[in-house]
Amino acid sequence: MTTESYKAFYLDSISEISDHYFILSGFPEYDYREDYYYEIHLESISQLTIIREYVDNWIYIDVISSDILEIYVGECYEDCSSDGQLAYKRYEYQEIEKTSKEVWKPKAQEMRNRLISLLESKLPEYTTVRNEFVEQYKASYNRHIRAENTFGLNITELSETRLFDYLYVLFDSLYNPHYLENLAFPNRRLPLPKDWKVEYSELEESLEKLSKVDLTDTALMKNHVINIYNNTFEHMLSNFKYNYANVDESKYTQLFNSVIRNIH
Repeated sequence: MTTESYKAFYLDSISEISDHYFILSGFPEYDYREDYYYEIHLESISQLTIIREYVDNWIYIDVISSDILEIYVGECYEDCSSDGQLAYKRYEYQEIEKTSKEVWKPKAQEMRNRLISLLESKLPEYTTVRNEFVEQYKASYNRHIRAENTFGLNITELSETRLFDYLYVLFDSLYNPHYLENLAFPNRRLPLPKDWKVEYSELEESLEKLSKVDLTDTALMKNHVINIYNNTFEHMLSNFKYNYANVDESKYTQLFNSVIRNIH
C-alpha cells in the first residue's frame, strides 16, 4: 500500500447481517458521483464485530489477496491505523444508482441550494461567536504552559506528538459550514440516500432546523465548541498506541481537561 493507492471511504453506517457479514454504507473520498449510493459487502471468516467502531470515520480496505485484507482507519495514509489483517470470504464494492431521479433530483438540488444559501448567511455570526470560546481555549493553554502546569509532560513530549499544537490551531483550518451544520442538527449523519425523494425530505428537514438555530445562545455555542475539542482530542489520543508507544495518555488527558475547564 502507498500514499497514492490509499483512497478513503467515509463509513456512515453498517447493516449487520451476521457476526461475519456486514454491509458498509457511505461514500468514497474520490470518484464520488451524486447519482449513486455506495455499499461494501464484507464477509469475514472470524467475527468482525470490531468494525462497528469504525462508523463515522474514514476507512480504507486493502485487499491483499483473494482471502486476506486489512482495514485501515484514517482519512489519509500518514495518519491511518489498523487492527491487523483478517481472513475474508467475500469483498464486493457496489455503486448503485439512486431511484426517482427524473422527478425528485431537480427538487432536491433546489432544496440543497436553499440550505447552502442559509448556511452562508449565518456563517459570519457563527464564526464570531464561536471564536470567543476558541480564544478562551488558547488563553487557557498558554497560561498552563507559562506556569509549567502540564501534569508532568515536558516540552519534548508535547513536541513529539504535537497533539496540543494541533488543537491550538484546530479552528483555523476547519470548514465552518460543516460545523455550523453540526450545530443545527448534531444527530444528522452523512448518508447517501438511495432515493432522490428521500434526499429531498432530509434536506427540507435540515433547512427547517437550521433556520431555528439561535447563535446568541451562549450555552449552546459553548457546548458546541467543547464537543469539537473533546471529540478531536479523543480521536487523536486513540491513535497514540500505534505511533507513540511510550506516551502516558493519562497525563495528556489531565492537561486537556484542565485547559478545557477554563472555557466559560
